[in-house]
Amino acid sequence: MTKTEPIKDAAQERDEIIYQHLHAAICDSRLLPGTRLPEDTLAETFGASRTIIRKVLQRLAYEGLIEIRPNRGAQIAEPSVPEARDIFATRRILECGALAEMAGKVGAAVPVARPTAGKAAKPAAPAPTVKVMHGLKETSVQVSNRNGAGQ
Repeated sequence: MTKTEPIKDAAQERDEIIYQHLHAAICDSRLLPGTRLPEDTLAETFGASRTIIRKVLQRLAYEGLIEIRPNRGAQIAEPSVPEARDIFATRRILECGALAEMAGKVGAAVPVARPTAGKAAKPAAPAPTVKVMHGLKETSVQVSNRNGAGQ
């Protein structure tokens, strides 16, 4: 271990903290699309050098959260209508996949009535209903297990 390693770790930690603050502010819509992000103002706000701020802004730009324009600086990305459609289409695919996985887990836990010799079959418990956000709509989905309960 050299004497410079703890300093690098502290610098990387500071970068990460600034990155996390900006990332959260963008994702939570506290910084709206089109908002300018002047390096000098951010450096003053976070008590960091402009070099560190530039590094964090480059990382956010790589992720597509901000745009850096030569001689104009950084600003929060403003997706076009086609880009927004692509984002929602991707979310729809991911959410449906997550729903299917969740349905498998919940459905496996739903008890199934099985007839026994000489006794009448008890009705199966009703299948649980899961509310899912799909795009901007809330949808109720009845979950069934592999044996057909809830159908």
